[in-house]
Amino acid sequence: MQSGRTTVSKFLIEQLHGTDDQADLAALLVDVTAAVKAISAMTSKGALGGYLGALDSQNVQGETQKKLDVLSNDAMIQACEWGGLVAGMASEEMDDPYTLPKEFERGPYLLIFDPLDGSSNTDVNVSVGTIFSVLRHTRIGDPTVQDYLQPGTMYEANPIGMIVEQAGGAASTGRGRILEVQPTSLHQRVPVMLGSKNEIERLERYHAEYDRGEDKVFDSPLFKERSLYRDEARG
Repeated sequence: MQSGRTTVSKFLIEQLHGTDDQADLAALLVDVTAAVKAISAMTSKGALGGYLGALDSQNVQGETQKKLDVLSNDAMIQACEWGGLVAGMASEEMDDPYTLPKEFERGPYLLIFDPLDGSSNTDVNVSVGTIFSVLRHTRIGDPTVQDYLQPGTMYEANPIGMIVEQAGGAASTGRGRILEVQPTSLHQRVPVMLGSKNEIERLERYHAEYDRGEDKVFDSPLFKERSLYRDEARG
């Protein structure tokens, strides 16, 4: 039984005990943790550290990149590229997957991440965070884009969906489980519905009824269209 404060290392040892690749996966997650700590430090210092401000570039989603976006992306790459644990990485801040330098050994995993989700909120002190997925890579050599297109990957929807499911809830696109979506592109967007199982099932039922043409027209006087003006006959 653990005594004292639960550290990341203690948690990983407990959770990964008995798995075939326990040491490698734990080591990769420790590297990710180191990157997240560096990102947290930069975010905390903000303008005092010279980390705030926007750049003239945009990411693949068409969002204006913040200085912290690029710095956070660099922090993830630098923390995880050298250890021989990943074969490649992909990020929201890069159009294409990141190819490791030749001198670094290729490992059994692919790392996909959004290094600083919600970075547009840093100027107003709203919560931000790093979202990531770890995938297995069984091929020899550098990965292609196709290697990243595994169900359970889109560095945002699936990690959050997994957490919601672990908490007893459900994660759906409205027409199926998010974790079972087969990606067709690296930066694919999907509808996201997160919540309690009964509420998500109800929303999926609405979508199914619509697809079958069985949904009923919603009619409520409260939401009728109204004009701001009306004509009056004058005598």
